[in-house]
Amino acid sequence: ISFLLPCILWGWVEPDADKMHEGNRLYKEKKFDKAEKLYEELSKKKGKKRQKAIAHFNRGNALYQQGKFKEATAEFFKASQLNDKDLRQKALNNMGNSYAKSGDIRNALKSYLSAINENPQNKEVRENIERLLQKPPEKEQKKKQEDSQKQEQQQQKKQQAKQESQKNNDDKRDERQKASADKPVTEAEQKLAEKLIKEASRDKVRRRKPKSRNTPSLPY
Repeated sequence: ISFLLPCILWGWVEPDADKMHEGNRLYKEKKFDKAEKLYEELSKKKGKKRQKAIAHFNRGNALYQQGKFKEATAEFFKASQLNDKDLRQKALNNMGNSYAKSGDIRNALKSYLSAINENPQNKEVRENIERLLQKPPEKEQKKKQEDSQKQEQQQQKKQQAKQESQKNNDDKRDERQKASADKPVTEAEQKLAEKLIKEASRDKVRRRKPKSRNTPSLPY
């Protein structure tokens, strides 16, 4: 889902205005890592609360653009603590975006609703809520795809393992049969075979020999 992200803020005065302008320039050039470092430096300086809040807000945006949604959420939360209605609603909206990207639907919705409370006419926040409720978050959708791919890979591995096991069993059986065929007849086995042959021959002779008659022959 592509959520609407408010632009970076300016609102700084001398002596650190130049650093803020430089950070914003880097941000517009999509050099988000360098911009984030400048914003972090400004957020740690002693100064007016609004200026520090703006530095946290802009740093949150730079972190968001780098996919660091958990860290971005923390920065937006710090920016939202300022008693400034305009900055607060923007920070809450962006905090909702960060939660949504992290797959945290509940906190994303809570952040959006808090932003709506600050300004019920905020069109961007309303559109973000609609996007959140219409489709699953990108991270959650991606996770489902990854889980499906993992299951498919596991099934393929099981099938391959089963085929390999069957092949190994067949190979072992063939080896046993070959070994048995090549094995010479032992003396004991030969004697046993000869004994069985002799017994069979005697049985055959007995069956052919006529039976003796106990009754006398009739005279001519």
